[in-house]
Amino acid sequence: MKQSGSELERAIRRDANSAISVELDRVAFLGSGSSGEPLGIVAGQSTYGIDLNVVNAAADYAAFRASAVEFMGRNAAASLKDVRVLFRHELLNTLDGAVIEVGSGITEYDFISRRFGSVLSTSNALEAPSGSPLESKAVLTTTTGGVPPFVIGLWGAVDVIRDPYSSASSGALKLTFLVTTDVTVIRPAQIGILSELQ
Repeated sequence: MKQSGSELERAIRRDANSAISVELDRVAFLGSGSSGEPLGIVAGQSTYGIDLNVVNAAADYAAFRASAVEFMGRNAAASLKDVRVLFRHELLNTLDGAVIEVGSGITEYDFISRRFGSVLSTSNALEAPSGSPLESKAVLTTTTGGVPPFVIGLWGAVDVIRDPYSSASSGALKLTFLVTTDVTVIRPAQIGILSELQ
C-alpha cells in the first residue's frame, strides 16, 4: 500500500464518493424499479406519466426546441432558458460536429447551449446509443416556482461493510458501501424525454 493513515482514508472516501455519485446518476434515470433499485425517470417514463417525444430523425436544435415548446404549452416553463438538457457524450459529439451553415463555424450544439438554460452530457445516466443508425435519448427538465420535477431521497448514513477474509491471501481488504435511496417524480409535466435521436 502506497498510502497509509489519514491519506489512505481520504483516498478511500474520495473513491467511494465518486462511485456512489456515478451509481446515483445511473439509478436516478435508468433504475429498474426491482432488485433493490429505485425506478428511474427514463426507465419509468410511462409509469410516471412523463411525456415522450419520438423524434426518429437526426438530432438537431429544432428537435429540442419543439419539445421545449411543449413544456411551455403545459405551463411548465416560461422560456427556453428555463429548460435544462441532458444527453449522452456521443450525442454531444454529433451535435458539435453538425455545422449549421458552411463557413459559419456555428454548430447545432452552439444553438442548443446558447438558447437553453443549461446543457449537460453524461456517460452513465442514459443508455448508450444503439441500433442502425445509432439512436439515443435525451431528457429535458425545468424547475417551476422553485420546485424540482423529481427528487432523490437518501436515508441514513452510508453503511460500510469490511471484509478482510475474501481476499486475505493477497493481503487485500474488500469494502462495500451501501446507500439507501429512492427516486420519485413529483411533477411529470416538468420532464420530457426525447427518443430515437440519430
